[in-house]
Amino acid sequence: MKDKKGIVELLAMCAVLVALSLLGLFSDFVTRLFDSLDGLLLLAVCLMMAGVFSLMIFFYLKDAGWLPHRSKASDEGAAGQGK
Repeated sequence: MKDKKGIVELLAMCAVLVALSLLGLFSDFVTRLFDSLDGLLLLAVCLMMAGVFSLMIFFYLKDAGWLPHRSKASDEGAAGQGK
């Protein structure tokens, strides 16, 4: 994906879904719903959704080149110094 506009839109959608998941977690604890089965299911679903979309954000940022990545040369240099 080389289109910056498309990446920004995808990141925005993922960020909104992560925020909504965190809002669901917050509401689960504020209403003390986590004592029941419904609350536990809500907790599990919100954690799963936040995790999936956070991973998507991470991979989109990595694919776009906005996150630094380790090269093989630095890995080999670090492994050689440890011996």
